Amino acid sequence: MKNKILFYILTFLFLVGSGCATHRSDQPGELEVTDSLISLIADVHLLEAQLTRERASGKKTDSLADQRYDSLFARYHTTKTGYERILKQLTLTPDRFVEAYDSVIQRLNKLEKETE
Repeated sequence: MKNKILFYILTFLFLVGSGCATHRSDQPGELEVTDSLISLIADVHLLEAQLTRERASGKKTDSLADQRYDSLFARYHTTKTGYERILKQLTLTPDRFVEAYDSVIQRLNKLEKETE
């Protein structure tokens, strides 16, 4: 069930095209997959999972969701628009995208094991 939810969240974010990364100086236009990027994407997935769980239990999350996202993005010194623009750029380089999401999945699996 958790893997199915993770799959849907990853698919949703891929289709929406959200993100954060830094430019590599040696290859203009390509994005470097950084630890900060991995942490941000993982935290966005965790927040979305939390909001989905709250919605499923009947809670209204609309007013709090924006505040939670704003707080999350502020922690990483970005905005929702910046996150979306950079992840969209990341999707233009499939190798980097796969590299990033492999790392995100590893990070989420590690967090899951730590909470068991």
